[in-house]
Amino acid sequence: MKIYSQNGRGIFEFGSAFIPENGPDNVIRVHGKNESYSHFLGRYIDEARARGVLMDIETAYRRGMKIFYMPLE
Repeated sequence: MKIYSQNGRGIFEFGSAFIPENGPDNVIRVHGKNESYSHFLGRYIDEARARGVLMDIETAYRRGMKIFYMPLE
């Protein structure tokens, strides 16, 4: 599944989306397949919203969607 970033600056192959342990808790990043660094996907009002978007990404992946657009808010 492809993930279109919130800022429109990239489309990334889904590998591992996460909220960084030592970064802002309202930011979602992704490690692409076979990559050692991460890419910005989106920033949200708080950690609860970011976790909700992570769940939406997982649901889209399980449903076999081809592309997921990161919500603006």
